[in-house]
Amino acid sequence: MLYKYLKQNIKMISLYITIMILNAVILYFENVDKTAIMYSTSVILYIGIVVVLFGMFRFYKKSKVLERKSIPKKLTPIEEAYVDIINEKVEEIEKLKSENGIKRKEMMEFYTMWLHQVKTPIVALNFLLQEDEVKESANHKELENELFKIEQYVEMVLSYLRMESDSTDYDFEKYCLEDIVKQSVRKYARQFIRKKINVELNNLDMEIITDKKWLLFVIGQVLSNALKYTNEGKIKIYTDVHERLVIEDSGIGIAKEDLPRIFENGFTGYNGRIEMKSTGIGLYLCKNVMKNIGGDITADSEIHKGTKIFINLTKM
Repeated sequence: MLYKYLKQNIKMISLYITIMILNAVILYFENVDKTAIMYSTSVILYIGIVVVLFGMFRFYKKSKVLERKSIPKKLTPIEEAYVDIINEKVEEIEKLKSENGIKRKEMMEFYTMWLHQVKTPIVALNFLLQEDEVKESANHKELENELFKIEQYVEMVLSYLRMESDSTDYDFEKYCLEDIVKQSVRKYARQFIRKKINVELNNLDMEIITDKKWLLFVIGQVLSNALKYTNEGKIKIYTDVHERLVIEDSGIGIAKEDLPRIFENGFTGYNGRIEMKSTGIGLYLCKNVMKNIGGDITADSEIHKGTKIFINLTKM
């Protein structure tokens, strides 16, 4: 505190010392008695010490008040002017925050409405693809697959908007883990069949407390990635000795240097840059969703051997 006070008042103290020295020098050249000079200098020095001590006491009191993040009751005119300027700036910042909050809310509402509107033609196209004439087309399966991808991207963005919304509610209930996993696998049944990838389910008879909708989203994202980067072999889904849900694929794996960053927003890594299939948002959303529903998600991988995703769940 002493250092701060001296640093703040160094000019005033230096000026006072200079005046004291000049006073002594002038009196000396005026042939004033040395005792009188010493007395005069002592008085000035004493007054100076008293002023400095008083100033330090006031500085200490104000510092303690500021440490409590409050404004001292007694302020100098200059300090009052600074407080007024700060209050004006705070009001400007709050106004900008409010305006930005309104704009962001409007933008979120617009995107949500737009995405719901986009889902309508997707549903219509799905019905059209089930017609006999379309089914006989050589490109039928490819069209189904591409439409499924579009639907997944729309669902991903909708989930992102819901997660960022202040009105998002989580509904926690007791569920059987196996039922949730099977529901998610059924959703991707066509992709498993198209790529000729086997799926193996083991040791999933466990009751958990979770938000089913959001857990389905997480498992779906992990399955989507596993199918995307697995060209042969199988995908295994099971619980390990730590009672974590494990989704293991035999795909291309993740580079060692990329592994610590795969849950970062927008990170695609080597696989995403080479394959041009990654948005870098799926696993980021999974990480945040698991955090919000009281779980966690981690990964382990070896290049050319496959990837394991571990999902920590709240069990009964």
